[in-house]
Amino acid sequence: EVTPAIGDTQFEENNPLSQGNTYYYPTIVNPSVVNTVVGGFMYETIVDASGNGDYTTLGAAIKAGKKRIFIRKGTYTENEWGAGTGGLSIDSNTIIIGEHRDEVVLNFDNPKQIIIGDSGSGSNGYTTGTVTLTNGSSTVTGSGTSWLANATAGQWLITKGRAYKISSVTDNTNLVLENIYQGITSSLNEYGITINATTGVHLKSFTIQSRKASVGAGIIDVFRPLIHSSFDDIKILSQVYSSSNAIDFSGEFFSAIRITNCVFRGGFQYGIYMAGAADEQNGNVIITNNSITGCNQSGILIPSFSIISNNFISDSNIGITVNSETTGRGLCVITSNIIIRCINGISSIQNKSGYNNNVIVGNIVWTEEDGNNFDINSIATGGSFSNAGQNI
Repeated sequence: EVTPAIGDTQFEENNPLSQGNTYYYPTIVNPSVVNTVVGGFMYETIVDASGNGDYTTLGAAIKAGKKRIFIRKGTYTENEWGAGTGGLSIDSNTIIIGEHRDEVVLNFDNPKQIIIGDSGSGSNGYTTGTVTLTNGSSTVTGSGTSWLANATAGQWLITKGRAYKISSVTDNTNLVLENIYQGITSSLNEYGITINATTGVHLKSFTIQSRKASVGAGIIDVFRPLIHSSFDDIKILSQVYSSSNAIDFSGEFFSAIRITNCVFRGGFQYGIYMAGAADEQNGNVIITNNSITGCNQSGILIPSFSIISNNFISDSNIGITVNSETTGRGLCVITSNIIIRCINGISSIQNKSGYNNNVIVGNIVWTEEDGNNFDINSIATGGSFSNAGQNI
């Protein structure tokens, strides 16, 4: 049984790929909206199917604008519709925690279940040109950029897997970050400036049962850029074959994401699908201690700058896919995973040669008879896994 684990303080994730940055996953600390204490932690509202809380469904609490939600044990039928998209729509700084993963069950009959971010139309970001980053400086210099019309203070600049909040825009080729850049000085970097980014979403300890096939989306569908967010101890069960994914990052940009201790079972295309349009920008992702079974494509598809460790993946076409289709940068750590009964164990999609320096070590891979433990799938000019040793 899980005691609600997020209180009124920040917690951090130190990522060895972040090159010195410490990322904080913010919680809501506003005494004016906190009126419930459970297990020593403060919540804005309680959802209880028996009627002994503030709401009897999660959808009702979300529609009422609640952001810090505790769900008591029970089975909930969640057929609320958000923004015409067929799912519960949540936005920044939303924390939803269940009392017990296996005993808080959310049943959905609509195609999409939980949508993170604004589901409206329009671009998710601006990516024209390249940027120069200088260690110890908060100033970013652009080449071929038009930032006066496409960037504003408060938006996020994502590059090399890390996200930096913009303090001000000086002109079309210069902007200032809120914090100094702590990475290596470099130029000609691809980047993205997010539009309508969602930040600070934390979901923990509940089960989603999908009872209707969803097409081209996720059971949890991250529709807009997502930054500084986590998914922990969540079970997603698909009762029908679906061409969707358990968690789908379709918002193109994401950084500082943690997915841990989750269980995904059923007929998915992908368990975790993280293939945005900006492969070099995205990253700083930690995926660890998850169990994923029954994916038609891949259990986990990841961008560059990711750590994938201690996951169990079985009965899927591919166990883990490194997606570096735009730049071939790679730079992932894949270690201590168990992959069994898959056609291919660990696969690389790399469309350009270059920085394909993935560290792959200590995995146990048992593929089907006609499969490959390491399928180096070079779509175009090559690139391969390097340092891929000590695997069984």
